[in-house]
Amino acid sequence: MRVLTSPSVRCADTVAPYCTARGVELVAKKGLSEEGFEERPEKVDKHLRRLLAAAEPVAVCTHGPVMGPLLRALLGRAGADLPGTDRRMLARLLDVGLDKGEVLALTMVGAGDGAEVVAVVRHRPPG
Repeated sequence: MRVLTSPSVRCADTVAPYCTARGVELVAKKGLSEEGFEERPEKVDKHLRRLLAAAEPVAVCTHGPVMGPLLRALLGRAGADLPGTDRRMLARLLDVGLDKGEVLALTMVGAGDGAEVVAVVRHRPPG
């Protein structure tokens, strides 16, 4: 599994324990940071295209402003088999955003331009 993160301390610190436990390299990408997104918003699409082309498991840690474009792009890849409840959840998250520390797990099939979201699971922090 690959782990991509914003270089911000709060993102890197969130995924670092997983990387250490699994012996996985943590890769920081400026385009996933709030500042990097503000400077070059097209980087988000570039990162997503590369991830979809690789068609490998990946964890991505980023911030609220970056999540909107990511969610919009992923909603656009909703497969015909994606349950309506999952599709509505993704659409709703575009409006309300994710909670701090929340995890959104997407199952995808295919690669590159043919990659489709087929399931979504939302893990919200307690409290």
